Amino acid sequence: MIIGWIADNFFPYVQRGAELDDKILIEEGERRGYEIVKMGKLSRKVDIYIVANCVDTFNIGELLAYLSGKPYINIEHDLRGPQFAWYKMFASEALINVYHSPLQRQLIERFAGKFKHFLYPMSLPSTFKDLKLKRKPKNQVLYVGDYSWEKGYKELVEWLKDNPKCIIWHYGGGFDMKHPRMKEMGIQRLEEMVKIYNSFNSLIFLPHYPQACSRVMAEAYLCKIPNIISNGKDGFTSYKIFKMKHYFYIRNLLINGHRTFWNRLEDLI
Repeated sequence: MIIGWIADNFFPYVQRGAELDDKILIEEGERRGYEIVKMGKLSRKVDIYIVANCVDTFNIGELLAYLSGKPYINIEHDLRGPQFAWYKMFASEALINVYHSPLQRQLIERFAGKFKHFLYPMSLPSTFKDLKLKRKPKNQVLYVGDYSWEKGYKELVEWLKDNPKCIIWHYGGGFDMKHPRMKEMGIQRLEEMVKIYNSFNSLIFLPHYPQACSRVMAEAYLCKIPNIISNGKDGFTSYKIFKMKHYFYIRNLLINGHRTFWNRLEDLI
């Protein structure tokens, strides 16, 4: 079977959460014997499409025309698509829609309506674990990812006002920091992430806009950061079972997520 994987961006050219998750899913599909064509443009020479975010690159009219009459699965990595008028037709015609969290499902239903779906948080490498390293004091707080308004830069500044003894250590990119209690640790490197998480007792993520399911939150959880500071706008925390007392159960779910994903899809295709 030939599967056309449609997305705006692919790893390693872009290394955000959606692209990293797609990479793991594509590798598992290929391991199972599927021929997967990563598509930056459309082609009818496939048996089924998997659409994993295509809001920025593709002409939506052309995309819907290509998908007409072809089976396709929609992986909804964020919340941009569901806010467009065409989304109802797109999601209703999909074999299944894949959502990443109860929060994302709730917001999609509010924006666009209810569709056939299943929940799949993400898949993480088993390398994310507690290394038993000495961690910084609790008031030394880690922030991972780009600094940007949508990711909650303003919220971080406000949080520092309310927590005058705390320092935020930034590991990632985005615009330059100006706050005296925000310290830079350099551009994010995937091979260093496990050690970085294991160096801290506290992680903060206060997004301005709701996030489907933050990879950073899941990675920090697997590395057993005990103090995760959130504002309830991230889908990972909307899974009520994601408490540290369920650590080994949740760890098994996350590191085997790609297998669970394909097991569900193979029931359909």
